[in-house]
Amino acid sequence: MIACLLLAAVTLALYNPVNRHPFVNYDDDRYVTENPHVRRGLTADTFKWAFTSTEQANWHPLTWMSHALDVSLFRLNPAGHHFTSILLHAINVMLLFLMLIWVMASLIMPHRIQLDYLLMSLRLNLGSASGKKSIWILLLSQSFRRTFNDLLLVNITRLRRNKEPVQFIPPM
Repeated sequence: MIACLLLAAVTLALYNPVNRHPFVNYDDDRYVTENPHVRRGLTADTFKWAFTSTEQANWHPLTWMSHALDVSLFRLNPAGHHFTSILLHAINVMLLFLMLIWVMASLIMPHRIQLDYLLMSLRLNLGSASGKKSIWILLLSQSFRRTFNDLLLVNITRLRRNKEPVQFIPPM
């Protein structure tokens, strides 16, 4: 959570200078400054228009309502509109970070679970001093890594299907 807040703070700090810029000539005129529906602010008529309009060759009611809300809050002050964009960008940065953590955890955690099962099984089976040397030789061998990776893919699939951990020991 602290990392998310830090990312949001960095994003806001990096993009904050944009608040001093005016509207741009690219499409701000068609979307905000010269659009009579948006210039009225967020009203019932604007809401209805946003869901039925295909202006600018797109149907994007949330975009229209967002611009209308900005006009209601900040009038035609570009700093307020830019700040809304920066705020949405910071939220997207945090969501992307959380999604990447979730994806990485879903990929790494089954690997970690499988590795713990494997090491526990080897420890129980090879508890002697010579057995510990065998574990290191096994862990460092190329064939073990290849076998482990193959079995890991199969077991991740089983984990996803059965929702239960699968224990395995690679061939020795």
